[in-house]
Order: sequence, then structure tokens, then C-alpha cells
Amino acid sequence: MRPSRFEIVPAKNFEYEGVAHFFRARFRTFEIPLVRDAVVVGMESSASMETLLATLQTITPESLVGVPVNDEIVGGIIIREALLKKFPEGLVERFVLQRVKPYMSAAEILRLDLDMEIVLETSV
Repeated sequence: MRPSRFEIVPAKNFEYEGVAHFFRARFRTFEIPLVRDAVVVGMESSASMETLLATLQTITPESLVGVPVNDEIVGGIIIREALLKKFPEGLVERFVLQRVKPYMSAAEILRLDLDMEIVLETSV
């Protein structure tokens, strides 16, 4: 049975073998879809891009595409197909390698939320 509301409980001091332990927890609702825009998969992550893509496709209504990346840190990018179609070929890979890669390790899997805007101008 689910609780009707969340209760805020003050932090408590738990003592175990004479040592005090303090707990602080933060939690959020589990979001579906797990991927809003893209996921960057490290080369040495616990799940390969192919395995993660197959798993995400079973629980996400969005159509996702795996983009392999030939790099020592980044193993691949999983991105919404609708979003990928809006970029010229190779642009997402270049963006990830130039802007995301410096902040990640080869063992990480990072969720990537993209705020994209396309501006079209023409004179008639």
C-alpha cells in the first residue's frame, strides 16, 4: 500500500559499535522514459551501448538510435531518433567529444538533456 503523502523525518543519529552514523537521503520519482534526449556511454562502462540500447528500447516508447563513437573515453551515444534527424550527420558526435567528454570517465554512463533550437531565416 502506497503512503498518501511523504513525511519529513529529521536526521537521526544511529550509533553502531560506538560510532555515530548520520544519514541524509534525497530521492525522486523514477522517471519513464529514462532518457529524455540522449545517453553518452563510456567505453569501459558496466553496460555496452548495444546492451543499454536494447534495454531502453523495451521500456521507452521513443525510438532510439545507437551511434558508435571511435574514442578512448566515449563508446557511443544513444539518442532519440527524432532529435538525431534534426542535426547534420556527425554533429552530435563532435559536440559530445568536444563538450561532454572532458567531464566524463570511460566507466560512466551520462544522461544528456539537450535544449535545441533551430532558427530559420529567409528573405522572400
